[in-house]
Amino acid sequence: MARPLVLDCDTGTDDAIAIMLAALHADLDLLGVCTVFGNDDVAETTANTSRVLADVGCPDVPVLRGSAAPGSASSAAVEWLLERLRRTTSLTLVATGPLTNLAGALSANPSIVEAIDELVVMGGSFGVASAGPVERNIGNDPAAAAAVLSAGFRRLVLVPLDATWQALMGPPEVDALRSLGSVAGALAAGFVSDRISAYASMPLQGRAPVHDPLTVAYLLDPAVVSLAPRCVTVSPDGQTTLADGDPNAHVALACDAARFRSTLLATLA
Repeated sequence: MARPLVLDCDTGTDDAIAIMLAALHADLDLLGVCTVFGNDDVAETTANTSRVLADVGCPDVPVLRGSAAPGSASSAAVEWLLERLRRTTSLTLVATGPLTNLAGALSANPSIVEAIDELVVMGGSFGVASAGPVERNIGNDPAAAAAVLSAGFRRLVLVPLDATWQALMGPPEVDALRSLGSVAGALAAGFVSDRISAYASMPLQGRAPVHDPLTVAYLLDPAVVSLAPRCVTVSPDGQTTLADGDPNAHVALACDAARFRSTLLATLA
């Protein structure tokens, strides 16, 4: 049986690839995609999400417009999350943007943690010098991230920049995606090319990180990352720290880039 899944995204190029992975793999049942501010304003991230789903032949997947700013009032996405989680006892949620929607849902009903069997979050940084001390998903709403980390989820997997910066993609991967001959492969090739151009000023030998798809790839092949139970704290300015204390997350501190790329290519084919 396919795994019921909800995505919560601030859809830019790497979120778009994550959406395609989730929508197209037979082992996942994408129930809906909530949107949030982040890479752009929420109107644009919502439009981007709908466009990607339509382009890969999944226009019927619900897209719920979410929070426009940190701590913003209840949104369609929050209301939908609350209703969906009220009616289920086992759902996976993957968040690849600021955690504002989820924090809003938790504030309205803390018991929703019982309906989420696994929460996977792309966020945080614990030592990636080139990325700075504050990762943007966490930094855009640190209070929401702190609330989510302290909510008591049964299983929370945190995929920080430490892992995603090991999943670099370059021209060979762009060529491989294009050679798949699929709409999704062609779209992903374009997105990766855009990212390579965006990171051209960094000494990455013509490659670029593709952060968000690693979260969905982990669901499809858990061996793409190496996890360790750790206590993660979030400062008011959005800095994440591995601290002493009871673990509140399984943190991915390493990535098997070859397995990641293999999972990506196999799914988008």
